[in-house]
Amino acid sequence: VDLWVREEDVYGQIRDDNINRTFLPDIKLLPNLRPVKTLKEAVKDKDLIMMVVPSQYFRDVLTKLRPYLDADMSIISAAKGIENNTLKIMSQVAEEILPEQYIERFSCLAGPSFAREVAEKKPAAVTIACRDLARAEKLQKVFSTEFFLHFPIHKKQASFTVHIYFQISHNITPSTFLKTALAFSK
Repeated sequence: VDLWVREEDVYGQIRDDNINRTFLPDIKLLPNLRPVKTLKEAVKDKDLIMMVVPSQYFRDVLTKLRPYLDADMSIISAAKGIENNTLKIMSQVAEEILPEQYIERFSCLAGPSFAREVAEKKPAAVTIACRDLARAEKLQKVFSTEFFLHFPIHKKQASFTVHIYFQISHNITPSTFLKTALAFSK
């Protein structure tokens, strides 16, 4: 797994010690995580690109990433928030930037999850939305673990709906959300 890292100090921390002391101090990262300095390096020979940049940088990073995308790549956004100056959600930004061939398979991962809690393997419950339902179901399997639960998609979910849900739900702690969701599922 390649991770594009902008900050030189963070790049060195991950490369040398497998720890991101700046943003996730005391969390040992997986040994198969490799920091890279360029977007071109990050996406080379990849099938799936996960965008986890702050929403205010999403447009700029996706624009810079566009020349390196291969025809078969899929992009999934886990960015929280809306674009500050346009008030657009990330799927709307992606529709403005990406060629049409990527829009049908552009996905959104949404739900109350926080990097530290996921890294600590605390329970998190999320969903994935995509216009291509089969792709969304495949991505659910790719990202599912015993502590990272994906709610099944029973119908085609619009990226817009999931992004709005994301804006509301990311302010709730994952454990509270999971307890509530499990209570409703009984």
